[in-house]
Amino acid sequence: MKSRLTSVTVLLAGVLALDVLAMDRDSQAADSLSVYPAPKGAALSSGFAVKVRPAGGAWQDLAIYDVRVNLFALSQAAFAYFDFEGKAEVQVTFNGGEVKTVEVRPKSCAILPRLEGRTITFTMDQPGNLSVEVNGDRLHNLHLFGSAPEKDVPSKDDPGVIFFGPGFHRLGSHPAISSEGQVGGKDKAVIKVASGKTVYLAGGSVVQAAIKLADKASGVTIRGRGILDLSLWNEPHGHFVKNITWQTPAITLPSATGTRIEGIIVKQSPGYTVLGGNADGVSIEGLKALGAHEWADGIDLMSSSNVRITGVFLRTSDDCIAVYGSRFGYRGDSRKWVVRDSTFWADKAHPIFMGVHGDFQGNGDILEDVAFRNIDILESNEPHSGFWGALSIGCGDKNTCRDILFDDIRVEHIRDAGGRLIDLQFKHFQPSVVDGRAIRNITFRKIVYDGPQGSLLEGKGPGQMIQGVLFEGLKINGRHVLKAEDGPVVIGAFVTGVEFK
Repeated sequence: MKSRLTSVTVLLAGVLALDVLAMDRDSQAADSLSVYPAPKGAALSSGFAVKVRPAGGAWQDLAIYDVRVNLFALSQAAFAYFDFEGKAEVQVTFNGGEVKTVEVRPKSCAILPRLEGRTITFTMDQPGNLSVEVNGDRLHNLHLFGSAPEKDVPSKDDPGVIFFGPGFHRLGSHPAISSEGQVGGKDKAVIKVASGKTVYLAGGSVVQAAIKLADKASGVTIRGRGILDLSLWNEPHGHFVKNITWQTPAITLPSATGTRIEGIIVKQSPGYTVLGGNADGVSIEGLKALGAHEWADGIDLMSSSNVRITGVFLRTSDDCIAVYGSRFGYRGDSRKWVVRDSTFWADKAHPIFMGVHGDFQGNGDILEDVAFRNIDILESNEPHSGFWGALSIGCGDKNTCRDILFDDIRVEHIRDAGGRLIDLQFKHFQPSVVDGRAIRNITFRKIVYDGPQGSLLEGKGPGQMIQGVLFEGLKINGRHVLKAEDGPVVIGAFVTGVEFK
């Protein structure tokens, strides 16, 4: 018996030793890092200096790009990006004077920076999209994007790939916008993409153009670590100018199927960051977008289904995410969406919005089976009460909005002078003049918010009811809300079946 036990012990010890060696190899392989120098001609920021390194390795400098944010107070912020695996140590030096306080958000990342003079250090142990804010300044902050390493990078010699290597690629011409907003010159270039093609923006590339898929294109991929830069086509004051063709979305998916967008950064789109209509099978992963332009939403898809959005960071001066029905010539329902593991920052309008557009000249549309999971909302800033709501359903155009889940969402700040956490109402926007039909079966689970702003649920009449709203684990100012008045959640007329757990 003793001999057999000894043999087993030796065997187990050998297995454990192999496991330890494997873990050591994995650990050594895991701590890796890639940085991408800025190309000549790129607009850079001098507000910060940033170094990164794999844990205990050599420091490497990051390129710090300039970007305009917040339509209400047009401000120059900064962003930088890198790839890593394992752990990355980050060192940020603020060049704008004394550092009294520093905060790294989202708070859910639980990053506690160390401050020595004007230098801030912290460690990232997983990919993430962060905001580094000095002295409480969220208008001139540093956006830091740390992504997982790329896999299966396409070849520049592949005829199926539109390849942009490191460098500055100016494909369009400046539309010569004067300080008074007068516009002349030529349109920006548009990269037109046929079925089966891949558009690749390598790390260290800046591409000044928009991307538009061919009508009904299938199997298109847009990916990489580079920057799609539309800053040249921004109006000086961020205003939308009617009848100007260059105010198009950064990426357009017209009736596309099987589209994948992954990893790139979109800078200062003068229209939607991603606009899709009658799209099916859309996957958007790791997209980052920053800008400050009127009606320049983040991701807005019309009459589109089977949509998966994950790991994105959107700081926009209009809705970050919008789920709509019929609009712009696209027709039909929207269903089967999952939006998760993402960060939204709405300097204007809603972080999450759905419902207002549909087939108002017909019988409306159905928007259903939509889930928002594990979301950080850094800001919801809207002065106009008609557009309040960090989590908002504005049901319009004879639509029915049903079976919608908001799960594990942390809202960090809503405009101090007014706003709402949750807003469920019936609304319409021009050119429509008609509200929606029904809002049904809406679940809010594990929603966390610390602040003074409340929520509103309000129907319009017996034919326009809100039916079946579940609040489960709603936590306001550290308190589990088990009744409406503790929210506060205002329950207006024509609302039935509200439950708190």
